[in-house]
Amino acid sequence: MARLPKLAVFNLDYTLWPFWADTHVDPPFHQSSDGSIRDRRGQSIRLYPEVPAVLERLQSLGVPVAAASRTGEVEGANQLLELFGLVRYFLHREIYPGSKVTHFERCRFKRWRPEKGLAQTLCGCESHGPGARRKCGARQPRAQAENGGRDEWAPPTLREG
Repeated sequence: MARLPKLAVFNLDYTLWPFWADTHVDPPFHQSSDGSIRDRRGQSIRLYPEVPAVLERLQSLGVPVAAASRTGEVEGANQLLELFGLVRYFLHREIYPGSKVTHFERCRFKRWRPEKGLAQTLCGCESHGPGARRKCGARQPRAQAENGGRDEWAPPTLREG
């Protein structure tokens, strides 16, 4: 098996769920009687379907996971992580407006002291992300095997098989 990252850092918006928590939905959020997650207007809120399996796989492989989000809707983003049952996967969360570089550095230095050869993975960075990834020394996984060259959501080392 390929070398696994020592830390996987996930963005939230358009990485775990298909919207921006501070503009496309209307907090507070709640779980309705049918088990679905809804916003204040009753709009159904969902995760990308692969998210639970990817986070579970990372956990089973012993890869620590952190969240780094620049959202202005800090309370709502944390509420969604709670309602979807994802808090248990994230050992550290940096969720507040600001620079992804700051988020990533705080994740890296607060919980996981830098060490020689630290392999970091940053999943789901916005368009400003490549510069932030380079500045922090992170890499974003790319998987282009049996899918015709398209990027896949999870790196090959995290897929079953």
